[in-house]
Amino acid sequence: MPYWKDYKKPDFLVKQLDLNFEIFNDNEVAVQASFEVELDDFDEFSKKIPTLTLHADQNLEVKFIKIIYNNGEKVDLNLIKNRKKGEFVWQPKFGKFRIETATRLKPADNIALAGLYKSKNILLTQCEAEGFRRIIPYIDRPDVMTVFKTAIIADKNDYPVLLSNGNLVERKELSSSKILVKFEDPFKKPCYLFALIAGKLAKAEDFFVTKSGRKISLQIYCESGKENQCQFAFRFLKEALRWDEEVYNLECDLDEYKIVAASDFNFGAMENKGLNVFTDAYVLADLRTATHNDIIFVATVICHEFFHNYTGNRVTVKNWFEVALKEGMTLFREQEFIYTIFPKVVERIAAIKKIKNVLFPQDLSPQAKPIRLEEYQVAEEAYDVTTTYTKSPEVIRMLQTFLSEKKFLKA
Repeated sequence: MPYWKDYKKPDFLVKQLDLNFEIFNDNEVAVQASFEVELDDFDEFSKKIPTLTLHADQNLEVKFIKIIYNNGEKVDLNLIKNRKKGEFVWQPKFGKFRIETATRLKPADNIALAGLYKSKNILLTQCEAEGFRRIIPYIDRPDVMTVFKTAIIADKNDYPVLLSNGNLVERKELSSSKILVKFEDPFKKPCYLFALIAGKLAKAEDFFVTKSGRKISLQIYCESGKENQCQFAFRFLKEALRWDEEVYNLECDLDEYKIVAASDFNFGAMENKGLNVFTDAYVLADLRTATHNDIIFVATVICHEFFHNYTGNRVTVKNWFEVALKEGMTLFREQEFIYTIFPKVVERIAAIKKIKNVLFPQDLSPQAKPIRLEEYQVAEEAYDVTTTYTKSPEVIRMLQTFLSEKKFLKA
């Protein structure tokens, strides 16, 4: 069981992660990975090399793990000997090396709905909090950040839309049926923000011009026939982009901002860097049938996941005990933005009612929890809806009140 008091920073860092996915069908995906690993504060003459732990779900089918040192020496990690409780533990000889892995995934059989799995007619990922270890053996912790490069090969008829984090740098036909796409994300991120989408989706497009004059492509992928229901999502996304520039002086760092609206995404909404995934009810709104509350809901969820681009993605947490930091700050920013487009007094009263009717009773009950847990059995325990998503932003608001708005923004 993890304890907050036992946290220590990672011994090893990852310089770059190259991922190669080949999708044969909904239940057969081959993944090859290569990543450079080195000791934090690397010293090639260091005599004290700590053990390395690669996290891998116990059900992950691992074909091989190879260690390649800079002098050319190769080591095949003994999968049977080194695998313990979902981890591969190994003692390196040197403090700098490359790891190559091969795994086999079965998305259609993945009922855990974490890692890569099938959702209706598409394949998609959910890696927060610890889903990435269901894809490859890796140092699966939020304080290990690296640059991702992702290649995907698939049948263009079965999977015409292939997406991952970052910018599309290559798309080419390998044969009459196979296509290859490559994405590069220039910004370091933890592995819980990795995303991959494959399947049949329609695309709606818009754009946003930043204050420095850059043109950002805004893309929403949804079921065919629902493209005309993306208008509110685009509107609120562009308003959030502008608000972040004006209030926090944060210009969107992406060339492409992609959103996928899946009809039955289990996580609700996920802020994967540059490739947000939503349940489509949080994105799509039909002007003829949507209620006022439906529109507000689209606005809050769209802006929340975008605001995570800085508060959560570029600046992340060091462990899952601190998840309330990224969620609290992002929710506070979400609320402040919503107050500029909907009546502040109405929205603030609604938030206070939730505090009185939901948060206060829980805090007076045996279910009361601190914002930062001292221990948990699984990382998902840190995502208590009432504590993390209701109390945390109010603590941020309290700090703003103590400091003053001007000093808070400066800080």
